Amino acid sequence: MLPTVQTWMAGAVKFTLEYAEPFWRNEGYSGMLYSHAGIITEMYDHTNFEENRFGFTGFLDGGAASYSQEVRKEFVLGQLTDLLGEKAITALAYYDQVWTDEFILSANQVIHRPHQNNGHPLLQEVYMNGKLFFGATETAAESAGYMEGAVIAARSVAERLEL
Repeated sequence: MLPTVQTWMAGAVKFTLEYAEPFWRNEGYSGMLYSHAGIITEMYDHTNFEENRFGFTGFLDGGAASYSQEVRKEFVLGQLTDLLGEKAITALAYYDQVWTDEFILSANQVIHRPHQNNGHPLLQEVYMNGKLFFGATETAAESAGYMEGAVIAARSVAERLEL
């Protein structure tokens, strides 16, 4: 029997789009999206530091894995066109990864809901004789993976530093 494998990305579909220009920025949009409608559930401007490559990266709805990559691309571009206009359809490239591929499924996969493993007690410990604290949203005991979790984690670290 193979050992159980737990992965942080299991069950997720991550996507990336590339564009010739940051049309959304030129229109005054940030490129950040959270949605409960449409295939894209979470998306961010993924322009590089040098600002010579432009695009988005994010996550698709959990049911997106049941579609082919071509259909996922069509739905992604359709949703973005509805939100950002016709320039969204001009993507130079579309990539996505369904994180339930053969590599992950080669063992007894345990697929968790998003943020299921966040807030692990070991990430809330202090290390290196009180010199290393983990305080990111993923370390929060509540609302891990969300902005509220980031605030909770920051307050927790701040309280321990005041001791």
